[in-house]
Amino acid sequence: MPNILEKAADGLGRIRGAYLSALKSVNMSLTDPHAWVGIGGTGELNGKKPTTKAAGLEQFVSWVYICATLNAQSLASVPLELYVGSDAKGKKWRTITTKGRPVDKLGMKELRTHSGLRPYIRKAEEVEEVTAHPFLELMKHVNPFMNESDLKELTSLFLDLTGEAYWYIVKGTLGQPVEIWPIPSIYIRPIPGKTLKDFIAGYEYQRGAKSETLSVDDVIYISCPNPRNQFQGMGVPRGICDAIYVNNSINDYIEGMFDNKARPGGVFTSESGMSSPEHKRAMEELKEKYAGAKKAGMNMLLPPGIAFNRDFVTPEEMGYIEGKKITREEIAAAFNTPISLWDQTAIRANVEGAQYFHARYGILPRLRKIEEKLNEKLLPMFDDSGRLFCAFENPVPEDKVYLLSKRTADINAGVSTINEERADDGKEPVEGGDEPLVSSLLVPLSQAIAEPEPIPTQLIPGINPEDDEGNDKPKPKPMPGQDEGDEDDADADSDKIAALVVAKVKKGLGLSA
Repeated sequence: MPNILEKAADGLGRIRGAYLSALKSVNMSLTDPHAWVGIGGTGELNGKKPTTKAAGLEQFVSWVYICATLNAQSLASVPLELYVGSDAKGKKWRTITTKGRPVDKLGMKELRTHSGLRPYIRKAEEVEEVTAHPFLELMKHVNPFMNESDLKELTSLFLDLTGEAYWYIVKGTLGQPVEIWPIPSIYIRPIPGKTLKDFIAGYEYQRGAKSETLSVDDVIYISCPNPRNQFQGMGVPRGICDAIYVNNSINDYIEGMFDNKARPGGVFTSESGMSSPEHKRAMEELKEKYAGAKKAGMNMLLPPGIAFNRDFVTPEEMGYIEGKKITREEIAAAFNTPISLWDQTAIRANVEGAQYFHARYGILPRLRKIEEKLNEKLLPMFDDSGRLFCAFENPVPEDKVYLLSKRTADINAGVSTINEERADDGKEPVEGGDEPLVSSLLVPLSQAIAEPEPIPTQLIPGINPEDDEGNDKPKPKPMPGQDEGDEDDADADSDKIAALVVAKVKKGLGLSA
C-alpha cells in the first residue's frame, strides 16, 4: 500500500509540474523573450473552415503556404529607399548623421507615380536620396535577431494569413526607435476609442491569462480592409474559406486512401464463411503486409479459398481530382499568384505575363500599403518636419514591346525628341537630337520647312541662264524643228517646267505645293 501511495503522489507531482509549465508557456508577458518564439498550433482544423485569425495561421500549408511564401519572398526582395525634400525656404536638409545625393530626372518621374508620395513631392523644391540615416540603420538591424528581410517577410505573411500585421516599437532614451518586433496578430487587437478623434485608443496584447495594454505610439498597425469590421483586418484564408475547406478535404481523402487501402484496391471474397475473429485477423495481416504507399505494387499471396476482385477509380474519385485543380486555381487567384508561374508546360510569353500580373497586382499594392504606413507612423519619430519619406522601388517589370512601340510612335509624330527619350533612360544627349522629326522621311523640322534649293537651269532645256554679274552666257542651240525666233515661247515653256519640278520637290517633303 505505501508503494502504491508513493507512486500515485509521484505521478501527481509530475502532472502538476507539467501543468504549471504549460500554463506558464501560454501566460507570457510582452517583455518575456519566449513570447516571440512561437504561437503553437497543429496545422490542422479538423474539418472546420478557416474563419478566424488563428485558423488562418493554421492554414499555412499546401497551396496557401506556396502562394503566401511567394508573396513574402517577392516583397522582401524589393529595396526600400529613404528620401528628403527641401524645406519651405529651399534649404537642403542636413545633419551630422545623414548623407544624401540628388535624385535624377528618371528617379523623380518614378516617384511622382506614387500616389501616396504626392504630398511630399508637391511641396518640395528639390528631392534627395538619403544614403545614411538612423532609419536605414534600424531597418538594417531590426532587432538582435531579425534583419529587414525577416521583418518584411513576416509582415507579408501576417497580412496574407490574418489580414493584420503589428510592429512593436522599442524606443531609446531620446524617443527614437531602436528596435522593431513583429507581434503575432492572434495575440493582439485594437481597442476601440470613444470618439472619432481617438478611433483606436490602444492595443490589447493577451496570451493566456496575461494581458497588457499598449500605447498607440508604440505600435504600428497595418491591416487589409475588412468591410465587416473596420477595427480588424481580413486575411485571404477567411475570404476563400470554402475553397480551402474543399482542398483540405480532398487531401484528407487521398491521404486516407494511401494509409488505409491495400494495394491493389478491391473486394476480397471467401468460398466458405469466416468467423469474426478470423475475419479480423485476416484484415490485420493484409494491412500489415500490403497497406501503405511504400508497399504499392507488391504481389499478393492469398490463403486458399480467398478470391480478390479489383476495383477501379470511381467517377466520384475522378471528381475529387478535378476539384483539386479548381480549388488550386481559386487559392492562387486569391493571393494574386497566377498559376502559370508553376505550370511547367507554360510558354515564355505566359510566364512573363504571369510575372507582370503578380508584380503589378500582388506585390505593388502590398508595398504601397507598408510604405504609406511607414511615412505616416515611423518616420515622424525621427523627424516630424514632414520632409522625410521612404519609398519602395517599383517591382513591376517594364513592358518592353509596349515601351518600344510608344517611343517610336512619339518620335515619328514629333511628340518628343530623341534626346528627351534618351533622358528618360538616363542617357547622355546626342548631337542633333533636340529637334523633333516630322513625316515619314524623319527629317529635322528646320529642314522640312526650309525653302528648297533652286533647280539648276542647266538641267532644264530652253533656258538661257545668266551668271551673277549679269553677263550673258552662250545660248543653247535650238532643238530640232525649232526656230531661233521662238525664244519667247521657249522661255515660257521653261518656266512651266521649272514650276512643275519645284512642286514635285515640295510634295516629296510633305509641304503644300
